[in-house]
Amino acid sequence: RGQMVTTQGVVVGLFEGNYSAGGVFDGFFLQDAQGDGDPATSDGVFVQGYADVNVGDWLAVTGTVREFDEYDGAACQLDCLTEIRLEAGNYHLLGQGSVTPTVIIPLGDPAAGAAYFESLEGMLTQFPLTATVVGPTSYGAVTVIPGSEPVTRVLRHSPQEGMPFGVRHWLRFGGSIPPQLNVGSV
Repeated sequence: RGQMVTTQGVVVGLFEGNYSAGGVFDGFFLQDAQGDGDPATSDGVFVQGYADVNVGDWLAVTGTVREFDEYDGAACQLDCLTEIRLEAGNYHLLGQGSVTPTVIIPLGDPAAGAAYFESLEGMLTQFPLTATVVGPTSYGAVTVIPGSEPVTRVLRHSPQEGMPFGVRHWLRFGGSIPPQLNVGSV
């Protein structure tokens, strides 16, 4: 935390707009196309701050590392998003790139699921086949589990307890309106 770093990667998603606690949470997700080869660590990071970028841009960015949560701000201690706070104009377009999405495997164990999803933070992911909506659209996120699971709601202590995954696929290219999906939609 607090360290100035320079890194580079491919823009895999855009996040534009305000967050629920007030203020601005603009930025983009940057992913190392090669990765470090360690499945326990993420190859992506959120870069917070305005930059005129598009999905597929290969960038070099310089900024300050911090942990952030939309509800706790800079004081976040748990369930934080590791990010680089970009100072105005401190990025350079290096060309174009691409990233192969990581196919996610939601786990039924909540603790194992939390560690697994942390290892994918900021990365481009996809479900292997279909997903079933198990919660209402909330703050622009749709909560889903694999479509192969035989349920439309996830209860505590059920085999699906650690599987729910918040999806904001429309933000990959920025600014679109999220779909209003009902529980049970596939």
